[in-house]
Amino acid sequence: MYQLYNKMDNHTYNKFILITSVQQIGRKLQELENFGINLNNSDIEDDFIFLKDHISGPLIKGCTVPQYSILKLNGMKFEAQNKANNCCGVKNKRIVIIENICCNKDIKDYVIVDKEFMNKKPLYSLPYSSSYLGIFEVSKLSHRNMWPVKCIMLKYYLFPIPENNSKFAAFPLLHIEQEERPQLYCIIIEFNDGLQLIPHNWILSKQL
Repeated sequence: MYQLYNKMDNHTYNKFILITSVQQIGRKLQELENFGINLNNSDIEDDFIFLKDHISGPLIKGCTVPQYSILKLNGMKFEAQNKANNCCGVKNKRIVIIENICCNKDIKDYVIVDKEFMNKKPLYSLPYSSSYLGIFEVSKLSHRNMWPVKCIMLKYYLFPIPENNSKFAAFPLLHIEQEERPQLYCIIIEFNDGLQLIPHNWILSKQL
C-alpha cells in the first residue's frame, strides 16, 4: 500500500491519499504537477484572537495579566494545556509546547509561555529526510521560556512513539512557509523494515 503526502490548496493542509500501484502514484503526481500547487499564503489574514481568560498561570519573569487559554491566528487554534492543540513551531524551526498565553510588560507584547523540545531530528532519514516535510522526532523539554505570539509559524500534532514514551513524532498540521521548504512531494511507502519516504520526482522519472 502506498500513501501520498501532499499539499492541496491555498491554505495548504496535509492529506494522505491511498494508492495501490506505482503507476497510480505517477499519474496522481502528474495531476498535481499540472494543477500547479500554490504555496502562497498571502491571502491568510495576520490576526490574533485571544479567548478564555484566566488567572491560573504559569507565568515567568515579565509576564502578567491578561492571561488566556486559547489563541487563534492565521486559521490555526492553539489551547494551552490541551494536548491536541498546544504544540507549535516558532521561528528558527523550534518546536514548543504552549503552557500559557499572556502579556509581557518588558517587551509590551502578547507572548506564549512554553517549553521547547531540546532534542529534534528527522523522524525518517532514508531515502529522503522527513525534515523536508517538517516531520521530526522530538524529546526532552526545556525550562519555561517565552515567544511573542507573532513568532508562531505553524501548528504541530504530537504522536507518542511506542518504543519510548518520552519521544514523540511531530507532524505539521498547517502550512510551512515557502522559503523553509523545497517544492517537492514524497511518497510514504511501507517496506518490510518500516516506512520510507520516496521523492516524487523518482516516480515521475521512472527510477523505481
